[in-house]
Amino acid sequence: MGSLGREDFRLRTMSRQSESSCRCGCKSTSGKSAGQHPLRFCSTLIEMYIERLRLYNFRNLADAELHPEPGVNLITGQNGQGKTNLIEALFVLATGKSFRTSNHKELPSRDSKEASVFADVRSHDGERLFELGLAISAGKRQGYFNKKRAASLIEYFGRLACVAFYPQDVMIIKGAPSLRRRFFDRHMAGCFPSTLEALSRYEKALMAKNALLSEKGTEPSLLDPWNAILAEYGHQIRMQRERFLARLSEQAQAILKTLSGDREVLGLSILSRDPASEIITAEAILEQLHRAKPAELRQKKCLIGPHRDDILITLNGADSRAYASQGQSRSLILALKLATISLIEQERGEAPLILLDDVDSELDSERAQALLSLLLKDGRQTFITATSAERMMGLRGGCPVKHFEVASGQIMPRNYL
Repeated sequence: MGSLGREDFRLRTMSRQSESSCRCGCKSTSGKSAGQHPLRFCSTLIEMYIERLRLYNFRNLADAELHPEPGVNLITGQNGQGKTNLIEALFVLATGKSFRTSNHKELPSRDSKEASVFADVRSHDGERLFELGLAISAGKRQGYFNKKRAASLIEYFGRLACVAFYPQDVMIIKGAPSLRRRFFDRHMAGCFPSTLEALSRYEKALMAKNALLSEKGTEPSLLDPWNAILAEYGHQIRMQRERFLARLSEQAQAILKTLSGDREVLGLSILSRDPASEIITAEAILEQLHRAKPAELRQKKCLIGPHRDDILITLNGADSRAYASQGQSRSLILALKLATISLIEQERGEAPLILLDDVDSELDSERAQALLSLLLKDGRQTFITATSAERMMGLRGGCPVKHFEVASGQIMPRNYL
């Protein structure tokens, strides 16, 4: 559709925004606080959106340039055509990582070792515009900001906030502790980008120490420098997790009430496998690491620290790993993701990019309607994949939608819906 259609889309989106209330913590026009309306629009919030997206050799997607709309973008197509690959490319652009694999060599197309995703990002008021990009070559990642190389992924990360909903999320409730750690750490960094430094430095020190422990005849004193780093940043991570979980739990509980009809109560807490200690300081962790040296040398791995923690998610006081049904697990994940969006908007003052993969097949109509009604009415830029447009049209709640179709890796713009 031409410029008239696009302008009509913008006007309708802005009209819907102006009718909404606050979601960032200030007072809304109706005098109600953000606690009562955790995901309502606030006129002081900066609405960021991708104005132009450029893909090169990303999985099966052909080289493409897209011009998505600031509001809702629907990507349809049959299974295996590349819909999820597009959602993954957007996620990689925003976070530097994939939600499907930790092996970045899998991201370029089969006949290539290189891939890239670049975007022009703009604010709704038109005052902020920057270029963000990530290039992958032989499994190595390089971030770019305004055509300049980022010194590190820590410098790159946090430029574009993003929250993704995808089918594998349900595994977080009943899966391995590592899934929950990654889930909460990733969203903690999305809300508070400064926490990424402690997470990154801890991970590097842990890898170096485990490499040392794997060697035969390692001198125990060689562990001391790494233990000092692990204690310092391990303490920071634990404190950051506790603060984040407390904030997230409060927000998620309010949202879960909406999703469950005020029937269910959510709780979040850290389950540490370290020896009990009344006060967990960096010094206390360092002492625990010192005492664990003999066992670590025997088992050839680090046995103390937040990399072994689990996050306990309770529903009505019971451990969700054992007692949550499939439907309740999905509701918990939706509440936690929506709460993350609310925290990002409160802490960063900007709306995140929203990605929803295969929502029409993974959620029943009631949950899908509840999710979309919370997300779509406020004008956040949203990308949704579905096998067909018909069912999504019944769930969108009247929001204008830009339609793209994916077939054999080709992304084709269709009409507005």
